[in-house]
Amino acid sequence: MIRLALKSLKNQKQQAVMYFLSLVFACSEILVYFNITAAQDAFHLTGESDYMIVGLSFYILVLSCAMILSANQLFARSKAKELALRSSLGISQTSISLYLITQVLILFAVAMAVSLAVSTLVLKGLQLYYPESVVFEISAFGNIGGIGCILFLAGWTALLNISFTYINSAAMLLNASRSAKPVEYQSMVRFGNPTEESEKRKQIISRISWIFLFLAPAALIHTGSQEPVLFCAVSIYAFWRLLHETAEPLLKQIGRRLAFRNARSMITAGLYRYDLQFYRFMIFLIFMNGVFLHALFPFAEGDLFKQHLIQIVYALSMLQMVFLLIVTFRSETGVRNAWDHQLEQLGFERKDLFLIHAGEIVLLILTMAVCTLGYIAVICRYFIAQGIIGQNVLRDACAVFALLMAVFAAAYSEIRKKYKNVR
Repeated sequence: MIRLALKSLKNQKQQAVMYFLSLVFACSEILVYFNITAAQDAFHLTGESDYMIVGLSFYILVLSCAMILSANQLFARSKAKELALRSSLGISQTSISLYLITQVLILFAVAMAVSLAVSTLVLKGLQLYYPESVVFEISAFGNIGGIGCILFLAGWTALLNISFTYINSAAMLLNASRSAKPVEYQSMVRFGNPTEESEKRKQIISRISWIFLFLAPAALIHTGSQEPVLFCAVSIYAFWRLLHETAEPLLKQIGRRLAFRNARSMITAGLYRYDLQFYRFMIFLIFMNGVFLHALFPFAEGDLFKQHLIQIVYALSMLQMVFLLIVTFRSETGVRNAWDHQLEQLGFERKDLFLIHAGEIVLLILTMAVCTLGYIAVICRYFIAQGIIGQNVLRDACAVFALLMAVFAAAYSEIRKKYKNVR
């Protein structure tokens, strides 16, 4: 089994390398933070600022979990066709699950060893950059705690991969790809046709969510809450619902223009193959990043250690966001090419594929633009309430805007390169 897993990783180097780099990034971040908080000065400071240390710990763990689980999702999806082929050959689901888990655990083991070296180098560099501080030291207790956290994430990831092979039934993807007629979005991505009961459930959830969407801001205004996290959550939820509701009419219009009987279902599949849910979640993390850290910044006034800690976490999280977006673009290339091949077999021309890709990019850019405006608005509101508005707002706004432009440039370059001959 181990030999087969290593051979599979060797044959799919791109997906394996992206997953490995994601694991190294997240594991290194966990180990660095555990070593910092395990220092003697950090123990002394936690008594004075429990809110800041506990809050940052929760933030680091959530961010690292999100990165590992998102990368695992992309890695497992890239293996779907291979797993479907093995399933069609009569291999049991247990063996397939063990085969996938073995690959993941091999990458986790190597990434853990590399992240130990990376975290050591990072801590040594911080010691040189902040010679006046003694908290950036390598601690056995910190490494043990970080490794324990990483092992917990590895076990969690293994359970998710078991559910991926059993629940999603990847063999249906192979059967669907052999079919000559278009397949609905749910059967291509979620591997199951929607029922009337599920549609009614979706409508009920949609109505309840809209009621909550209108009542939540009124409740926050009535109570006079100044907590920025609540406003962030409500704003992001509002943007998500707005985009979700406005996407359906847009898809219908595009489907009519393409004059294809099942164009809407295929375009919907095309939109979701870019995994806009994943992008929305990433934008949510970017959105929460500045607000949460700046909410903690007043606790760091007059304390060099706290200020350095917040700045380090801020820089790491922003780098993590950029890296994850790059990983997603790179990992989705093979999936997009496979879908394009299927759409061409169904009668779509290259100009139609260009419109589909353009629709994906437009929705992605609109989502990021709206969330960027909301990010800046909440940051400004918080700083005005605290009376400390200044250059930090401009810096954060420029950072998020630069990230938005980088994603737009990458997407535009990819479309131009692939469809340069389309007129």
